[in-house]
Amino acid sequence: MKNNFLVKKGIAHILLIVALSLTACVSQKKKGEVSKLGKFWHNTTAHYNGWFNANELLEESIVRLDEQHIDNFNKILPIYPENEAPKPESVAEDLNKAIEKVSVAATVHEPSQWVDDCYIIMGKAQYLKQDYE
Repeated sequence: MKNNFLVKKGIAHILLIVALSLTACVSQKKKGEVSKLGKFWHNTTAHYNGWFNANELLEESIVRLDEQHIDNFNKILPIYPENEAPKPESVAEDLNKAIEKVSVAATVHEPSQWVDDCYIIMGKAQYLKQDYE
């Protein structure tokens, strides 16, 4: 029985050595190309550090702008009442934070698939601030 255990332990060691040697082999990569692990890290950090927090700030700002708007039933009602808010500068500070978060995520985590979503959040925030330039 003890001999059988040693054989299994020996096979496990051989498999571990083979697995480590296969992962140590590196194929030629182009400059700037990211490994799968690096891509996973960039995707995760860009999504949960930049995009998610900026999206939360954007949604809170939309709710606050919606609360500012008062419907006038003698006129045509707007489809997006947050655009008709009388004081968009009241949420400008939160929107500036959102823009900062997504711009950092887009520049630092450029290989991420969340970069285009970060730019969309940035555009929405500038639109709500009525910063059209």
